Amino acid sequence: MSFKDTVKKIPFTIKAYYFYVKVWNTLFRKQNIAMMHIGRVGSTVLGDMINQHPLIFWDGEPFEKLMRIGSNKPNDFTERIIEASRNKQKTPIYCFATKFMPEQHLWEECIDMDLSSYITLLKEKKFNEFLFIKRENYLRQVVSVLVGRMKKEWHSQNRTDKVTKVRIDIDNYVAGFNLKLSLIDYFKRIDVQYELLESVLKTDKTLTISYENDIEKDPFVAYNKVCVFLKVANENPKISYRKTNPFLLEDMIENYDEVKQVLKETKYEWMLEN
Repeated sequence: MSFKDTVKKIPFTIKAYYFYVKVWNTLFRKQNIAMMHIGRVGSTVLGDMINQHPLIFWDGEPFEKLMRIGSNKPNDFTERIIEASRNKQKTPIYCFATKFMPEQHLWEECIDMDLSSYITLLKEKKFNEFLFIKRENYLRQVVSVLVGRMKKEWHSQNRTDKVTKVRIDIDNYVAGFNLKLSLIDYFKRIDVQYELLESVLKTDKTLTISYENDIEKDPFVAYNKVCVFLKVANENPKISYRKTNPFLLEDMIENYDEVKQVLKETKYEWMLEN
C-alpha cells in the first residue's frame, strides 16, 4: 500500500482530503456530465471505457444502492448524494448515470422527483451537458432485465455461451419498484418518458447514443462519440464487459409465440426481429 493510500485511511485525513478534492473540483473542474438511461442499454461497458480516461471520473449509478432509502431521508438527500459522488476524485470531468423512469431512481423512496424537476436540479448543480443512451428494442431490454433477475448477474467479463430462458408475463410485467403493467403499456410508458426527456433536454448540449448503432456491435463507436462531445483525446481503452444475451429472442423467451401474438400489428412488432 502506498503512503498516499495509507494516509487516506486516517479519519481526519480522509475529511481533509475530501475537503481538498472538493475545493479543487470547485476551482478547476470543467465539466459535470449526467448520463440518462432506462437500464440494460450498455451503460456499464461505456462507463467503464470512459472511466479509463485520465481526465474523466465516472461514478456509475450512485442512487442504485439507495432505492429503498424511504421517506426518512433528509430534504437535500439528492443533492448530498450527487455532491459526495462527484467529489470522490479530482478530475476535470465528472460523469454519473441516472435511470430516469418514474419507477427507477426517480421513484418516491429514492430521488422522489419527476423527470423535469430532476433535470432542473441537475442544471442548478452545473450539469449542463447530458449523455442519453437510447435503446430502441424494448423487448430485448425486457428480456435482459428478466435474465439479470433470474441469474442475479447483471454484467459479465466472460463470453456467454449458455442460453437463459425467461417467461414474460404479458399482463403483469414487473417494470420496477412497486409497478406492474402489461407489456404493451410498459412499452408505451417508455415512449412517453423518452419523449419527455428529449423535450426537457431539447435546448441543452446533449449527446444521444443509440445502443443498437453505437454500442451493441462496437462500443468504440459510442466511446469515440463521447470523446468528440467532451473534446478529449481518444485514449484507446480496453473493453472489459461482454454481451450477456447474444441469442435469438425465440431461443430466450419461453412464451415467444404468446409475446409475438401480443405485439402483432402494433408499432412494436418489429422488436421481434433478431
